[in-house]
Amino acid sequence: MHPEHLTPEEAKAPEGAAFAAVTRPGRRGPVAITAAAVLVLAAALVTKQGASDPTPGTTATAPRATVTAGPIDAVAPPAVEIAAVPPPLDPTVTPDPTPQPIAAAPGTTELLRAGPTDLRVTMSLPAGWQKTGEATYRKSAGSTGAGLSIGAGLSIGAWRLEAVYVYPCRWATREYADPRLIRSAEGLAEALSSWWGQDPNLLPYWNAPIAPIARTPSPTTFQGYPAWYLEVLIPRGFDLAQCDGGQVHLWDGADGAVRTSVPGELSRLWVVDVNGDPIVIDAASSSLAPPAEAAELQRVVASIAIEH
Repeated sequence: MHPEHLTPEEAKAPEGAAFAAVTRPGRRGPVAITAAAVLVLAAALVTKQGASDPTPGTTATAPRATVTAGPIDAVAPPAVEIAAVPPPLDPTVTPDPTPQPIAAAPGTTELLRAGPTDLRVTMSLPAGWQKTGEATYRKSAGSTGAGLSIGAGLSIGAWRLEAVYVYPCRWATREYADPRLIRSAEGLAEALSSWWGQDPNLLPYWNAPIAPIARTPSPTTFQGYPAWYLEVLIPRGFDLAQCDGGQVHLWDGADGAVRTSVPGELSRLWVVDVNGDPIVIDAASSSLAPPAEAAELQRVVASIAIEH
């Protein structure tokens, strides 16, 4: 649901609340949670995140996205058997290094050139952005007059995916969604919305505290190509100390890069079918991004062009 369609009650809902009603039925989550554990988890996360946080996704809307049908129902589930509990924390794993950003010149910028169709993705990059990978850029958050951060910054990327993690927090297990699933745009969107640990029958605060929250993918178009749109949120109460290497790994790119995330980050994803070659446009910001940041990211997304 996009911001313009939110009811006044939904607009006041806590962070992540909107995801509970749209998560795909049948997604596996913890099989058994004791009543005491549920109450402790719910109280802890509400305390951390606050009951007045706005609904994620209200800071930006999908560019030229026209939803034409309901959620995905016909895609086969991942081959990996989802356990009732996640794998144990691996205290020996080494975290992936953080890329060193390089100042990027504003103007028309090539975001991606890859794939069997030799596709090319370009965008119009504003001033103040930095290059963080072969196909990723970011802009640091602004600050108030007192020097306080007013957001988590912005990022934009175009990806061809090699693998999607089943356990983003316990990524050292290297358990991935069925490779056959991610060969199509529809299947890839399904894999990106099927993280372990989220039960569609429970409020997000009552689900596993080490799992992302995802909206059900919706069919749409992106710059004239068939696409699937979804959103992935890492709640601000997410405890990175419980994750392997203190990191969250969402997916591995075909170029060897790893998509990591941080608490409070909201990723808006378009899984685009470019003549049978699925790519992911990833636009991310804080779930509480100031309007100016949200508008700037929206302009960048709207400027993206895909050629092949």
